[in-house]
Amino acid sequence: MSNPELEQALHDLEVTANNFAARLVRMAMVRQEYVEQIAETSRSIRASVEAGEISAARGAEVANQMRNEIMEMQRLRDMDLGRALAQKWKKEGLTLEASIEKAMAKKGFAGRRFNELADAEQRAVYVEVIESAGRSRAKVTAGISRLRWTGRALWIATLLIAGYNIGTAENPWWQTGREAANIGGGFAGGAATGALVGMWAGPVGVGIGVVVGGILGALLADHAYVEAAGTSDPATRAFVGRFTSFWTGVDEAGMARALASEHVNNPEFVARVFLSLDHDYSTDADDVAVEYVKLAQRTPAVAAMLRKTASLRQLLIRLMDEGWTSGEEKAAIGYLKFMQP
Repeated sequence: MSNPELEQALHDLEVTANNFAARLVRMAMVRQEYVEQIAETSRSIRASVEAGEISAARGAEVANQMRNEIMEMQRLRDMDLGRALAQKWKKEGLTLEASIEKAMAKKGFAGRRFNELADAEQRAVYVEVIESAGRSRAKVTAGISRLRWTGRALWIATLLIAGYNIGTAENPWWQTGREAANIGGGFAGGAATGALVGMWAGPVGVGIGVVVGGILGALLADHAYVEAAGTSDPATRAFVGRFTSFWTGVDEAGMARALASEHVNNPEFVARVFLSLDHDYSTDADDVAVEYVKLAQRTPAVAAMLRKTASLRQLLIRLMDEGWTSGEEKAAIGYLKFMQP
């Protein structure tokens, strides 16, 4: 039996896991490339200085500039969450003057003026600037492996949830398309909202935007897929399609009238339609049920069919009793419960 709340929770978890998996794996990849590039640049510049091809002062200037350029280039390659975290850790690269000051402190020259240092001491400071341009923050770099494995674990979770949804579906091929639409729409929605919110709220805003935007994007993509592909049950696809539209939603009253007039002697088909709505249009299934029971109350033939079909009555009661129950739903449920065969 379909459980819309469980299915929605699984879809939300699937989309969120996939969105964060993509971001964490991307962060790990960008960070790794950044570490490798600055290290190689530093080694190359140091070798040029040692070979006498450029001065130590020029090497320090180039190394500092290249590190900042590599940092900005890699940030542009990262996704919203990675960029926001990078901005939080370091808003912008160090100036050459700031790098020299840090190098002087490391070499034990803090408190002295650079131009007062001996030539050998100045060279040592310049070399330290070159070498420090090739070093990344140890704490952040140590997290590369954790980012990578956490991202992969989330992708595994995404695949497991998708596999469960497909494996338990009555129409696996249809469900496979739905999973792809959910993941794709969730990724697009998370990217758009994460980037937008992150402009003002930083990493926390990106995280919230990824979750909220991902779920909204998945819902929209899911709605589009169901409208394009029809219901998962081929037997009810044409009928339900007559009363559904991407732009106008579900014509609950029209569908209920058609069920009451066209299938008054076919309770099995009526039940299949409601099961399809429960699976593919869960937010509208109870509304159609209410309209259908209203018609039964003034249509003797429909009432007689319901009176003889306990399974259909129980299905309609369940659909109307799930979640928040309106006054109309309570009245319709009461009518069905007091029906006697």
